[in-house]
Amino acid sequence: MRALIRIVTESRFICRSSRVSYYLSMKTRREPNAKRDEFSAEVKRILATRVGWRCSNPRCRALTVGPAEDPVRAVSLGVAAHITAASAGGPRYAPELIEEQRKSLVNAIWLCQTCARLIDTDPNRFSVGILRCWKADSESLTSEEIGECDVTAQRSATDVHPLRFSAIGVADQCLWLRHRSFRVIPCAKGLIQEFGFHEIPERRWPQVGKTSETHVINPIVDVTLINDSSSLGTVTAVGVELINTWTALKGIPVAQKVLPSDVYVLELKPMIPFEPQFTMLKDPVAISPGGLFRYQLWLGDFGAAVQNESLIRLVVEFEGNLQRSGIVYLGRY
Repeated sequence: MRALIRIVTESRFICRSSRVSYYLSMKTRREPNAKRDEFSAEVKRILATRVGWRCSNPRCRALTVGPAEDPVRAVSLGVAAHITAASAGGPRYAPELIEEQRKSLVNAIWLCQTCARLIDTDPNRFSVGILRCWKADSESLTSEEIGECDVTAQRSATDVHPLRFSAIGVADQCLWLRHRSFRVIPCAKGLIQEFGFHEIPERRWPQVGKTSETHVINPIVDVTLINDSSSLGTVTAVGVELINTWTALKGIPVAQKVLPSDVYVLELKPMIPFEPQFTMLKDPVAISPGGLFRYQLWLGDFGAAVQNESLIRLVVEFEGNLQRSGIVYLGRY
């Protein structure tokens, strides 16, 4: 009998201790010790205004502000999200940043509530580099829309991004190949490697049957575009843009069956991040809805324009607006 009483007493003590431990753990979760570096109201206002109060996710662009039922109030569904986390332990946390940097406009991106939760739920997919690209592209697109009539009514999702870079490769005429062991490339700042090409080292020239006398040392990029919009559009310029971020880029085999329309030469000057360089087309190319346009872009003086390892985006001027590809790694030996 005494043994039974002792067992019951100990069981009650264990249960009570478990409840206390659970309460303390939940209290710790509710009241984290880490201090959050939040944005000021002025930073949020400027951030939202720079993208027209639209979500910066290029596949969303939802309007985040509008009228409330109360005639003197407005409703906002936008979020000033942190590109690098506001506190230790958060998604994409950068310990090297100081408080002023974490709560500055540079570290902020305007998103709708859904996309803000999405990027923090999957931080490996939505890296710092991708978010900075979203922000830069959204601000650039908003700048182009200023002063246009009925922009939201006239533009559907495919009209905002009418061109799709369906395939990107390198031409056989150059001394470059697709990077087969891309995952071993060291990255900085938590960036993600997904797609790229590298220069063929001289020691491998005999294996691939190429030489500097028969092939071009500078990369020649082979690009196929698809017009996803509902109307005819014209390409007036093609070029490249230097950046310092990574993103996914996938090609489709059918694009290789389309013959290149032409080879364009772009003599590069020293490249500055986010400042595109173009070659204007003497004969603009019209692409019908659902139609394909394949071209090759010879990047002249590439070695002098960039460092040994570079990240670029291909840029096309289509109906007066810039269309950018995903991010491509180009590595030289």
